[in-house]
Amino acid sequence: MTMNLISIMQGRLSPDPNGFFQFFPEKWEEEFRLAREIGFNAIEWLWDWRNWEQNPILSDESIEKIKKAIKESGILVGSLCADYYMKKSFFGDDAIQSIELLKKLILNSKAVGIKSIVIPFLEELAIKDEITKKEIIANIKKVIPVAEQNNVKLNFETEMNSDELIDFINSFNSSFVGVCYDLGNAVSYGFNLSKDIKQLDKFIGEVHLKDRKIGTTKSVLFGQGEVNFRACFVALKDINFNSPIVLQAWRGEDYLNDAKMQLNFIKSTIDSI
Repeated sequence: MTMNLISIMQGRLSPDPNGFFQFFPEKWEEEFRLAREIGFNAIEWLWDWRNWEQNPILSDESIEKIKKAIKESGILVGSLCADYYMKKSFFGDDAIQSIELLKKLILNSKAVGIKSIVIPFLEELAIKDEITKKEIIANIKKVIPVAEQNNVKLNFETEMNSDELIDFINSFNSSFVGVCYDLGNAVSYGFNLSKDIKQLDKFIGEVHLKDRKIGTTKSVLFGQGEVNFRACFVALKDINFNSPIVLQAWRGEDYLNDAKMQLNFIKSTIDSI
């Protein structure tokens, strides 16, 4: 089995300055070199909600710096995780700004080769009722033409089960809307991962890799939780999945070694299929 891109989430190859597990790294260019040395072939850009206005992906002037880092390292930026939407969503008072920022994000993503934008509906902004869901659908539909024109897919990461998720995705009536399936989140919710993957099939536009135990929100090193990675990759092979897979994995004090070990774990699992 082969995968097009094995990415690592931005920030996983940098020291944690403020006790944050996920963050945009100050020395983001250095991570391109480190990713190449460790053996990744791509990075998932993180548009974090902290200091979101200063993120280079929103700056037209910084786009050339990102392109330079890609060219010099050979490390692609195939996807972007829009964690801004962990705090701001597409309903209520936030909606207008969320829509306009996503349009800008799509345009700048195209400029650096990003083809997948992950939009989370998780935790405090998980979709809990039909009124909220309908408003979110109506507002995101305003952005879909921009995504289609620029060949950038919007992949939603949610807490919905597979049946609910398929109905949600179908409501947009666009092949440029799909699912980011997070293995660690799914196992913590008690979902059947292999069954989900086969049922979601063509809707899966990206996969986040982390390991957890059922009923917990704490990530652990690959192999120490309850994600059956081999079964998941068999299921992904069965649906002919060839989009990005991203290590959004545990990182400890020895974060570079953690990244290397977990990349080797994933490569060995894929090679065994």
